[in-house]
Amino acid sequence: MIDTVTVVFREEIPFLRVQARSLDLYTRDIDVGKVIVVVNDESDVVQMIDPAWWGRLASRVEIIPAQRWCDQIYHNGWVSQQALKILAADAGISQWSMILDAKTFLMKNIDPGRLIHGDRVCMGHNVIAPVFSESLRLVNQLFNINMTQLAGPAGVPHFFNRKLVSSLIDYMGRDKFYQWFLDQGMITEFVLYSGWVHHQLGHINLLYSEKTNYQVTNICHSQVNQIGFLLKLAQREHNLTIGMHRNAWKAASNKHKLDYLQILESVDLITTMESVLVEWDSVLT
Repeated sequence: MIDTVTVVFREEIPFLRVQARSLDLYTRDIDVGKVIVVVNDESDVVQMIDPAWWGRLASRVEIIPAQRWCDQIYHNGWVSQQALKILAADAGISQWSMILDAKTFLMKNIDPGRLIHGDRVCMGHNVIAPVFSESLRLVNQLFNINMTQLAGPAGVPHFFNRKLVSSLIDYMGRDKFYQWFLDQGMITEFVLYSGWVHHQLGHINLLYSEKTNYQVTNICHSQVNQIGFLLKLAQREHNLTIGMHRNAWKAASNKHKLDYLQILESVDLITTMESVLVEWDSVLT
């Protein structure tokens, strides 16, 4: 059994509808426990989200305002969403949580045997990028370890073991975890979690195989000049997900936007490219 966790901002609601359809279509061979959606925005945004978007998974959807864990929304949503991903995974019911951004869409059916073999997730290991070197230094210092790699993929979808997430939160202090995370500044969620796995188990190998059975494609705001190349990568045989950051969407050319939407249409996630283009442009620009 696996839960899904998504943290969403108001302007990402159009993305979330597409993600919901992708989960409905492409998780039919896995046992989905909870579909957890955390609103990292004002609490009234909860009313904008309809569980019916998830189709056959509608009864498993739990929409949680961030205020469950904090008194008010932190001004830096990029930081707060990372703490919320960890806390939301702890609220699940399954052994594993698949951590998603609202922009992350499944492109094909998940084969449970390819994703998890035995007790290990088969998404490989990743060298930690230089941009996260300070996070690595802080986590190694925090847990007195010498971690050099983290569980793959480096971004989303990431897979948390719920028991280890819960023990991490307990170790840091359940009542103060959210504020503790925000106070760290440069520590990121996946580096922190991988560091905890190293600390508890000795190495990520015990839960995460070096074998990579699925690739993913995430287009961030700094990769606008590489969008054409990345869209080609997204069409690899074993590419599982695709996602484009809302700031990358804003900066993309009209051609690249249409190329991206054509890919989504080809895997039955949208039906009319032109209407989606108009909607996303109106919300995201």
